[in-house]
Amino acid sequence: MTHRLRQEVGAYALMAKTGFEHTDFLQCCKFAEGDSRVLMMKMARDRVWRLAKMKTKGNTGGRGTLVDTTSKREASATASLAAQIQDAAARGLSPTEAWDEASEAAYLLAEIAIEDIVTTWLDPVAKL
Repeated sequence: MTHRLRQEVGAYALMAKTGFEHTDFLQCCKFAEGDSRVLMMKMARDRVWRLAKMKTKGNTGGRGTLVDTTSKREASATASLAAQIQDAAARGLSPTEAWDEASEAAYLLAEIAIEDIVTTWLDPVAKL
């Protein structure tokens, strides 16, 4: 039943706080024919958009910043990627060209976010 429901809701099943967080991880494999780079780029894009939205609302420091919901390392990588994209746009590049130019930083941000998610979900395991 859960499998059929996940198939019905699609990508929504991958979002946080939807009730699907801890269901079968293989759901991710059906996206982009197993190519995780598409999902990684989406993760980076979503974090940059969230940062831009917070800045638009005036949350540039203190409580309510990106750091409240992510690790400092992830927040720093997000700010760095956003700055690279803004710099590229200032030089006249299209949004697509700007993201292409900053793709290495985007993948780095996604890797950091993935590490944070995995660390949060998994309990520390002692190894003898």
